[in-house]
Parts: sequence; structure tokens; C-alpha cells
Amino acid sequence: MTEERRLFRAWLILMSLTLVSLLAAFGGEGIEGGSALSLAVLMGTAFIKTRQVLDHFLDLREARAGWRAFFTLLLAGLLLILLGVGLIPTLMQEAT
Repeated sequence: MTEERRLFRAWLILMSLTLVSLLAAFGGEGIEGGSALSLAVLMGTAFIKTRQVLDHFLDLREARAGWRAFFTLLLAGLLLILLGVGLIPTLMQEAT
């Protein structure tokens, strides 16, 4: 696969995931006070989009496995923390 074709494919994936993120955000009535499912979809698409940027635009796909694993774990950890923080209002509403 040529470099241009690979980057175009990555760009298409990013645009598609952006559309999914928008639909999830508006379907969940915005991020604040939104449903847990819409927040999980947003974090999942953010993970995939970030991996695409790291792999295809910053060439992390050519790095050693240790570096790839480090960035993947760091990214997953940060997004899980954000997901947890984002779920606090939803959990508080359900508790009352």
C-alpha cells in the first residue's frame, strides 16, 4: 500500500469515527448529563482515533513493541480515568 493511500485510509477512519462521536454525543443529550453508553462510545472512539494518529501520522507503528505497548497502556489508562470521572454525575443521579 502506498504512503498516500495509507494516510488517506487513516484519514477516512478518523472522519468516520468523528461522525460516530458526534452521533453518540448528541444522542446522549450532550456530554454533561449524557448516558453512560454515549460516554463509553466517545471514549472508545477517542482511543481508536488516537491510535490511528500515533500509528499513521507519528509513525509509532514502526517503533519497538515496548514503546507501542507503553503508549497503548498510557492512553487506555487516561481514557479509563476520564470515563470514570465522566460517569460520576450519571452515578450520582441514579443514587438520588
